[in-house]
Amino acid sequence: MTRIVLVLGVLALGVTLGVAAGPAHAQSDEAADSGLRGAITQTPSSSALRGTVDANAAVDTVAPSRPADLLPTLRPSVGVEDDSIAREDVLPDPEAALDTLALPDNSLNLPPLRTPRRRTNPEVDPFEPVGVKVGSFVVTPYAELREGYDSNALRVRNGPGSAFTVIGGGFASRSDWSRHALDVQLRGGYTSYDNVTANNRPEAEALVRGRLDVNSQTRIDAIVRGTITTDAAGSVDAVQGATEPPLIYTTSLDLGVTRRFNRLELGAAGLIVREDHAAAALVGGGHENLADRNVTGYGVRLRGGYEMMPGVKPFVQLLADHREYDIVPDASGYDRNSHGITATVGSEFRLSDLLTGTASAGYTWRYYVDPALQDIDGLVADASLRWEATGLTTVILGARSGVEETSQAGASGNFVHQARVEVEHAFRRWLIGEASVAYRINDYVGSDLEERTLEFGAGLTYKLGRWAELTAQASHLRLDSSVPGSDYTANVVQVGLRLQR
Repeated sequence: MTRIVLVLGVLALGVTLGVAAGPAHAQSDEAADSGLRGAITQTPSSSALRGTVDANAAVDTVAPSRPADLLPTLRPSVGVEDDSIAREDVLPDPEAALDTLALPDNSLNLPPLRTPRRRTNPEVDPFEPVGVKVGSFVVTPYAELREGYDSNALRVRNGPGSAFTVIGGGFASRSDWSRHALDVQLRGGYTSYDNVTANNRPEAEALVRGRLDVNSQTRIDAIVRGTITTDAAGSVDAVQGATEPPLIYTTSLDLGVTRRFNRLELGAAGLIVREDHAAAALVGGGHENLADRNVTGYGVRLRGGYEMMPGVKPFVQLLADHREYDIVPDASGYDRNSHGITATVGSEFRLSDLLTGTASAGYTWRYYVDPALQDIDGLVADASLRWEATGLTTVILGARSGVEETSQAGASGNFVHQARVEVEHAFRRWLIGEASVAYRINDYVGSDLEERTLEFGAGLTYKLGRWAELTAQASHLRLDSSVPGSDYTANVVQVGLRLQR
């Protein structure tokens, strides 16, 4: 009897020690996890101004294959950044290779050499917005408020500085279907300057991207986009003496079909872009009619790719387009109608999560109807790559070249070359830092004007949770112009609050 009691006492003591050790191990594991959190979760990229909805947080950050549209080539871009460099929403790739698991042949009923490890599910980012389920769509709304100071709001030599306020909001909607796909993005905002009211400007964009899976080898892709924006402050195309920057309305349609033949992929698409300029209200009264800047672009794109290995698909692409103005000649007496051809070769990359995106290079030709306007030709490049250098650090590379329209007297077009490198580092899962450098060349062919812009930026994002984050950014911008007295510098700092669901 005494022995039984002794055995029971030892068992009770062992159970008590085991229960007491459980919380200690749990705390130790939690502490170890907190030290490695940044290496587990990779945070989506932040744009320099945080004004664009990142609707692709649940998908890939860099589009594997974005059709080259005419929208960026019709008008000079607002600011140094370009939408084609910045991150954008993409649709799921129905043709992406599925992971397979090779099982050993156990027909002889032999015992396994070792016990297989149990696979754990990847950790969910606790700061990623979950969105709202609306039918078969996941909707992620957001709203933000930013306050800042711009040392040169008008982007001119020795220009005035001003504090500014940015109010914005929007949503992104992504379908959750087994076949086909439909994404919708809507964003808008307004920037108000305290001391330079003539620079107050709105901005809005609506984007609908759809994919129709006809069968396992054929799909139809469509992109419909509409934007409301203005010419950038300090641009040679900006209207002088206007009470506020006149609005520019742009609509575009990109409709194409793609067919796979085993590893070979062939595609054809048609493009239409329309750009309308509102009249400018002048400080001294009256309006300046800008209807001679209204232009329509038509284009056809042919593309062929071959998957050499999983995740690497080289391609060749040919784009032919025609641009036609409503009024010819324009206010400067030129007929700016033109047609162009662009041929490029490149490759798509989807090497696991290490390297994703696309890169290409080629040559472009643009011929103008007016013999007084010089034809444009030269090398072009386009790249949008995301490299996961480590579990904590991400490098984003973007580049773009193209011929944009301009109203500069004597210039046939603005041949743009720009590149941007951005590095993100997760100090913690809730604290993300970023640094960037961007370089842009505006070559107004046919005139003596050439502008070179260099911009450095840095930012910090503090995530309060899934629903909110605090942001802080600072940037230094310098423009060197071939025209004496047109150089300028600008420094911008801003802090903001972003609410999301």
